[in-house]
Amino acid sequence: MINTAEFNLCLQRLTSLESEVKRLRLDVAEITKLQTKLQAGIESTSTSSVSSAINYVFLLHVPTGLLIKYRVSYRLGVLGSINSASLLEELRQIARAASPNTDEGTENVPTNDVSFQFEDHSVTVETFGYVMMAVVTDSQPEFHLRQRMRQHLREINTLYRLGLGDYEGQPDRLPMVEWFLDELM
Repeated sequence: MINTAEFNLCLQRLTSLESEVKRLRLDVAEITKLQTKLQAGIESTSTSSVSSAINYVFLLHVPTGLLIKYRVSYRLGVLGSINSASLLEELRQIARAASPNTDEGTENVPTNDVSFQFEDHSVTVETFGYVMMAVVTDSQPEFHLRQRMRQHLREINTLYRLGLGDYEGQPDRLPMVEWFLDELM
């Protein structure tokens, strides 16, 4: 025999659970809509941001013109859409011309910054102390890219001061320097 009071209590719980499930379904639907809107917003901002327009980042040692590290955008794969040998030679000439003053305390003084067109790309070059960073983009980069490049160059000069002073192509003397390049990408 079924107790009517227990049955009514079970019906109330069932009704309560059904309304909770409906509310959760609405919440899930709302969350899905918000996720879709958020994803669309992320995609629209990432296509217009400077970092998505960066194709290549090069880091060179100024006194010697040696390439320390480079990064290629995941969209491009290997260095192929530009004449990398010609670009590197151009960057080496700029590096040698911007050789730092090695007097005590003056190696952290920024030198003249350069921008130029190379093939169909815009190349932005920042030099600070012993290192030079070149960023290759499809269009003219925004102002804040130069600021980020300068900040990274200051940090690289501070962290790797001893390794950069007499750098002769030994990348193991500059551990983790690629993080700075990856952060720009």
